[in-house]
Amino acid sequence: MTGHMLRILLLVTLYDPVPPPGFRLDPFDWEPERGWFTARETWLALVDLASLTAQYNKNDLLDHWQKVNLVVSGSIIVFVPYDEPIIMTYGEVVWGLVDIGSLIARQYPFPRMVPRFSGEMQSRGRNPGFFQSVPSRRQAATASSNETDILPVSASRRRDLTSNEGSVTCADDPNLVIHYQFLGQALNPGEVLTAFLSAQTFFSEHPGQQRGANLLARGLGHHVQLRIESVEGLLTWDEGRIGVRTLWREVIVGYNLARKAWVPGPNWEAVSFRYEYRGVTLGWGLLGL
Repeated sequence: MTGHMLRILLLVTLYDPVPPPGFRLDPFDWEPERGWFTARETWLALVDLASLTAQYNKNDLLDHWQKVNLVVSGSIIVFVPYDEPIIMTYGEVVWGLVDIGSLIARQYPFPRMVPRFSGEMQSRGRNPGFFQSVPSRRQAATASSNETDILPVSASRRRDLTSNEGSVTCADDPNLVIHYQFLGQALNPGEVLTAFLSAQTFFSEHPGQQRGANLLARGLGHHVQLRIESVEGLLTWDEGRIGVRTLWREVIVGYNLARKAWVPGPNWEAVSFRYEYRGVTLGWGLLGL
């Protein structure tokens, strides 16, 4: 990894995406008596589902269930549009996941387990649909609120387990490689989660093949920031989105998709990263304060 990974990103963000008028989760219910989720796979799933949803135009109508399976337990998080007529949009699902992630980060901070949750969305003076988490039978039968997930790996301990820097190939596009370097600065897990979720609101506002992807997404509390800067306007919004999801899954949370297995982690630490496509640098990124 070259010293360029440590350069200061000079990034000007002209706007922050805003949710639809009147958007809120109402009602929102925790249902601990009906099951619990492990923190690591729940947090992984929230960003994964938001990223998959953000690839579509935010104003397009969602005419099917939008769901993601938790990687170990097989539990699901699902958004279901009401019909007659269908009015739920992909953008509303992304904002719903941002709000769900913020609630979890506040009330069940990592590594606490997360109780089953459900609720409805209110947006533009209407009720477009509902969402719920559904534990698998095995998880609902065995999980307890007193359990916690695997503890985060400290910066010093992680040095004994993994390299300070590395590269990961994006599963969605094997030509796209993310090179990363940890910077040794500890970050609040909840702020990291919400920064990655907030980034999805930018991706949902731009056509995937449009170039010049630049963003500055802030986490809960506005301390942790996730920045992306396109080099000479080369980075597309789809490449930006895919790279962020890969970084979250493989590097931050620590789930190897190819092996379908957890790796040492999670790593709640500042990290710089670079987008490379067939040997060409497309953009730079930084997760930090």
